[in-house]
Amino acid sequence: LSKLLSTRQLILCGMTIPIGLLLVVGGLQWRSVRSYEASRQWVNHTRFVLVALESLVSDLSKAEIGQRSYLLTHQDSYLGPYEAALGDGRDQLRMVRQLTVDNAGQQQKLNRLEPLIAAEFAKLEQTVTLEKNLDHAGAVKLAADNAGNPMNQIQATLLQMHVIERGLLEEREATYQRIGR
Repeated sequence: LSKLLSTRQLILCGMTIPIGLLLVVGGLQWRSVRSYEASRQWVNHTRFVLVALESLVSDLSKAEIGQRSYLLTHQDSYLGPYEAALGDGRDQLRMVRQLTVDNAGQQQKLNRLEPLIAAEFAKLEQTVTLEKNLDHAGAVKLAADNAGNPMNQIQATLLQMHVIERGLLEEREATYQRIGR
């Protein structure tokens, strides 16, 4: 074999093979790092969705508590937190919409959820307006009207979305751990 190849060709061959192997190993390592990073980003993304869903539930509760506290006490001090919760709730709903744009199932749930939340917020605002206009009986009657129980539907849908995201998080964390080994 050495008679067929010159010394120069042997040296070139001897250098090319290790360099080629280094390139292959480097490429595989680069791909592995990219997969690991993408997996980590999906885990973080899913955690952000879960936080946004939990914040939305919290904002809905705060708005309802603020509205009821105002109806019971007639103290304007409850209106600030109530109004902040309404604004924050709308912001969180938009955030959940943006964060789940890649998930058609979650988007469909949001399509059903948004009008329910808008109706619930409108009802809260109506009761506060009635109370401000000194129609306490009308405000209490409207607040007690549970026609269709939109809040129950809202909570059930948010719980479904949360369960789906928890499942995704478990899958994504498992993938992240597997790739990281």
